[in-house]
Amino acid sequence: MEILNPKKEVMQVVRFILFIAIFPIVINSCFAQNTLSGNFTYKSPTVMVNDIGVEYSFNNEGTFNLTKLLHLGSKELSKGLYTISKDTLILQFEPYEKVDAQQNITILSKNKLQSPPIFENSNHCLIKIYVKNINGTPLKGTNLLLKDVDNKTLMAIASDESGEFPELSLQSSIFHRLILSTIEYKEIEIFTEPFFGYSSTIEVKLKSTDIIYKDMSIKKLFLIQKRTNNQIILIQLPKKEKIILTRQPSD
Repeated sequence: MEILNPKKEVMQVVRFILFIAIFPIVINSCFAQNTLSGNFTYKSPTVMVNDIGVEYSFNNEGTFNLTKLLHLGSKELSKGLYTISKDTLILQFEPYEKVDAQQNITILSKNKLQSPPIFENSNHCLIKIYVKNINGTPLKGTNLLLKDVDNKTLMAIASDESGEFPELSLQSSIFHRLILSTIEYKEIEIFTEPFFGYSSTIEVKLKSTDIIYKDMSIKKLFLIQKRTNNQIILIQLPKKEKIILTRQPSD
């Protein structure tokens, strides 16, 4: 007959309960050591201007965004994937996808022109254009240039306070393309050929030239010298430059 040891059974139960309680903590701790989360800033000690620096944004999915704050409010954006191997942070930069300028051109309406059969509409079009920035704010004073196939400017007009241009009534395909441009924004061109025979309304959004999207595919290595909840001290390899990332207060 087996003799039961109550103390031994109690100890086994206690060990089991402790294992169940501690195991998730250990797993989470190991996971946390291999991931980063949050927004951090870095300011070079050699730069005295407060609004110039670098912002890092990490998430648990293994991606990051890097923003370089440059002079006069300009920004340089880059992104990629990160991994942590032992005491090394690896940033694998990926190029931004090149955005087709046509994605910033929205045709709000396009209706076939109606006229008696004796008139030919294929050489006539009506075009109404509104111009805004990426955030949807109307851009007053934007130039609209009408060009021919030889890039000669045939006409130039400007947008009003609401970003609106006078309606264009083009009677000939000699008006080959339209160019929208203004200071501090990237210009956009619109070819007129698809609009002949129609009355169209178009919304155009211009991108600021202050934002630069980096097109690079490189890998950077950093030795993690110290890591706390509010600060990460890195040594960039092989240059051995010390970089102190400080968590943003609002994060």
